[in-house]
Amino acid sequence: MSNSTSFVLVNSTGIRYNAQEIRSYINASGLDSRSSIPGLSRFQLADGRALNKKDEKTFTLVATGEELSRDEP
Repeated sequence: MSNSTSFVLVNSTGIRYNAQEIRSYINASGLDSRSSIPGLSRFQLADGRALNKKDEKTFTLVATGEELSRDEP
């Protein structure tokens, strides 16, 4: 099971990228109940290229090292 959140990133020249945070969940069910707990998140562009999260507003494109920032109003 996973959950995704979309957001927009922008590079230093103003090019905008659609990105996603994909959070997986770990099955923590026991014999008498079903439950899950949040697992690690992974970040990627809409085209599948991997991102590393530097901080809440800054990401690095793994393939090129290019720094991208959240596009916030």
